[in-house]
Amino acid sequence: IDDFILNGTLTTSAVYFHQFNSGSVSGSEYNTAPDIIATGLSVGSTQWTGSGTTSITNCNGSNSLAVNVPNLGSTRTLTLTLNVASAYTFNLTGISTKFISTINNGGFAITVNGNPYYSSASVLNACPGIAVTQNTPLSLTGTVTIVISAVNSGSNAQNFAIDDFILNGTLTTSAVYF
Repeated sequence: IDDFILNGTLTTSAVYFHQFNSGSVSGSEYNTAPDIIATGLSVGSTQWTGSGTTSITNCNGSNSLAVNVPNLGSTRTLTLTLNVASAYTFNLTGISTKFISTINNGGFAITVNGNPYYSSASVLNACPGIAVTQNTPLSLTGTVTIVISAVNSGSNAQNFAIDDFILNGTLTTSAVYF
């Protein structure tokens, strides 16, 4: 019998989705299970980590994950760590989230494994926030680290929060049978 390779798509569309509607922050870590996580993906030993005072905040009755950005020029981050199982490739096709901020005109950025993915020179300060979608395809394996950073342009400490965080894409596997 000859060797052959079987390729398959295991899931499409939202492979990770978190509403942040339950759970709490311990220290700067948020580890409540996501609403959706596809087969082939798992959360890191710490799912979400804030680089400063991290909390669950409420905006018009909907919870969000927030980090406090202390003062002018300060940058703080929210970091998601995922693991792609060894037999899989995570084909990221887009990131969609809602930003909620009290930072007037502070910038924000999203990186994936250290590479720039999306950025904006300003964050609107309003509840229920602004929706952001970026559709840049990436093929990812191993540990995936998504960092969302915010810069405070004001003189007072302000919160920067995310809600309804979605990773779109597929997980594919290649299995060799012989």
